[in-house]
Amino acid sequence: MKLLLIFLLAIIGTVAGIIATIPKSNASVAGDTVEATKPVARTPQQSAIVIDGAKNPEKIPDHIAYSLMFDLIAGRETETEKHRVRYYIKQIGLNDGDVDTVINAAEEYYQRVSVLGNQAKKIKDRNHPVHDSLTVEEEKQLKQLDKQRKSIVRDVIASLLRSLSNEGVVEMREHIDGRVKRKTKMSADQSIE
Repeated sequence: MKLLLIFLLAIIGTVAGIIATIPKSNASVAGDTVEATKPVARTPQQSAIVIDGAKNPEKIPDHIAYSLMFDLIAGRETETEKHRVRYYIKQIGLNDGDVDTVINAAEEYYQRVSVLGNQAKKIKDRNHPVHDSLTVEEEKQLKQLDKQRKSIVRDVIASLLRSLSNEGVVEMREHIDGRVKRKTKMSADQSIE
């Protein structure tokens, strides 16, 4: 009986540990590699196709790379979090004005995209807790929301690049292409513009 109790406690501890490691956003950091995650029904052949930005950074679309960066920056509430985000952005090589511009862009992105994310979650959770049996209409609605999300990301990127100093634009592009894209892995079906 004691052995059974110890075994059950070990299983519960393992499950709790696994649940605690599940990322809360669409961007997760694994070591120093960022993975863009999006629940998608795939065939076994599709799930094997991964774009590794370390090998092919040019295959990672800008909207994915900027979304990951914005997800990392936006929604910071405590002073410690805000300080860390400012430090991260300063490491890109941006001046204080450009740092503020990037934070404002990330917050705008977060506010606009989170509305779409909530709508998508409602569709997925309506009657499909495991997301396996969405109707054709629901699939269509989700594709439309994703199209709107990509449009918002592109708008925010364009606005950000117009608002940064000339040096800031150069530094930001170098950071996205040289760091974010190279640290990103994504499924091939996410790269479709």
